[in-house]
Amino acid sequence: GIPIDPREARTELGLPKSGSIFMYFGFLRPYKGIERLIEEWQRSVPGLNGDTLLIAGKPLGDGFLARVTVAAQGVRNVSLMPNFVPPPSVCTCSSAPLTSWCCLFGRF
Repeated sequence: GIPIDPREARTELGLPKSGSIFMYFGFLRPYKGIERLIEEWQRSVPGLNGDTLLIAGKPLGDGFLARVTVAAQGVRNVSLMPNFVPPPSVCTCSSAPLTSWCCLFGRF
């Protein structure tokens, strides 16, 4: 797809207009350490001053989605997009000015 204006992408995704965006993108699977990513984000939030963690992708199933949702509850600046991200939306996600893409495999 064609990249869109970063401000438009943030608005479309419901993300803050300022601050950096750190994004995990891909299938949400237990072995990828997503719950651990959220825990580490929570520890780091005081130093991140308005930055956002965006987690986007299709979860393994309702049970794992519930685990990720519970892990993210009450954690500042975590945005979940727990569904399949079709190609046009991938372009929208990648158009928001990102600091980092996170690809997690295995346990850490």
